[in-house]
Amino acid sequence: MRDPVFTGVDEAAAVADAARTLGVPAASLRYAVLEPGTAAGRNAPATPARIAVIVAPPARAEAVRPIPTRAPEAPQATGDPAAAVRRVIAALAEAAGGAIEVEAASGSRGEVLSLSGDGTRVLLHDNGEALEALTLVLQRVAANADPAARVELRCEAVRLRRDEHLREEALAVARAVAEDGRPRPMPALNAYDRRIVHMAVAEVPGVASQSQGEGRERRVVVSRRAEGEAPHA
Repeated sequence: MRDPVFTGVDEAAAVADAARTLGVPAASLRYAVLEPGTAAGRNAPATPARIAVIVAPPARAEAVRPIPTRAPEAPQATGDPAAAVRRVIAALAEAAGGAIEVEAASGSRGEVLSLSGDGTRVLLHDNGEALEALTLVLQRVAANADPAARVELRCEAVRLRRDEHLREEALAVARAVAEDGRPRPMPALNAYDRRIVHMAVAEVPGVASQSQGEGRERRVVVSRRAEGEAPHA
């Protein structure tokens, strides 16, 4: 069963959205932070937070058991989640044939690990989806040692590769519109990604880009530029 992904202006909003959608208390959710989200800066727009809620596999059918006379105790920590996570990263680096350097910092919801080094190239595949998959794996590993543990991964190389991939896609769409004049929408994007698209489209003469839609469905539409029209709106 695929772990569902939720977004929000920040991590707390994404968790609240997940709790509301799944109908469970926010405090009971186990999740991995895929994107922490950033506040708007002087030269950069805000980016939303994205989390993946870890869904337990369905239990196997088994014989009816007597009702327990007392409530089950909460899961207890049985190991060191940080050490368990680092062992997995070390094994990944060895398999990838390159070093992965880990810089750890404490975040508001758990440990934040920033990855760098030659070994991170394996995380660049599928436009960064490998990083999201590793985040989920490490969250499960950490939770086995301590159910309350939270892990967040960051890798600047993946962010740069993802941005370049989106830019190339936007340029291809803009050139197609310039050739046949038919407007084309991009997939729904967050504010940070829409800015990348607008900047790429502005490089192609004769076309313009405009953001349309609301919330999660907001996307960029590329069309022929009318005389006197700005490159993007």
